Amino acid sequence: MKRILLFTLLFSCRLAMAQHIPDYGINRVRLNEEDRMLLFETIPKGNLPDAVPGKTYFWYSSGRIQHTQGGYSGKLLNGVYKSYYLNKNLMEEGFFHKGLRHGNWKKWDASGILTETSTWENGLQNGPFQNFDSTGRVLTSGRYRKGQINGTLIRFITQDSTVSTYYKNGVITQPVPVWKKINPFRRKKIADAKTP
Repeated sequence: MKRILLFTLLFSCRLAMAQHIPDYGINRVRLNEEDRMLLFETIPKGNLPDAVPGKTYFWYSSGRIQHTQGGYSGKLLNGVYKSYYLNKNLMEEGFFHKGLRHGNWKKWDASGILTETSTWENGLQNGPFQNFDSTGRVLTSGRYRKGQINGTLIRFITQDSTVSTYYKNGVITQPVPVWKKINPFRRKKIADAKTP
């Protein structure tokens, strides 16, 4: 009886493990081009989403990575994306979700110095970004919201001087002073009622 119980337990554990087969990169692609080498993953054919107008999709077809706005015609990139220079230094690293950039992205120059960081959400820049010069010093720093610059964009002229520009939904505006935001004595404007 103990042997039958042990056999049943081991067999059921084996079946349970068989249900969760890890992905060992069946959809992983390595592509060598003239000036770089790419490693990326694609979506299996049965899981393709509908395209959203206005978003840029990245997809793989005919031995090349393509990108188009509002549609695609191949295997969508999905997962970790890395591109390398011929000297094996990392050029660009990020993540795709159903053909759209998503999460943190970084770019480097050929000597391995970080040149850009950005944050993406479902194909739109959304979050902090920075650009760097060849010595690693920050050149610009700011924030995107739903694909448009939002907040203070800081340009570093020298080590001690900066120029700040304030954006609201991609348009240059004047920042609202802090005291106007928190003034408890400020009265709200009441719209005048229109008479017919």
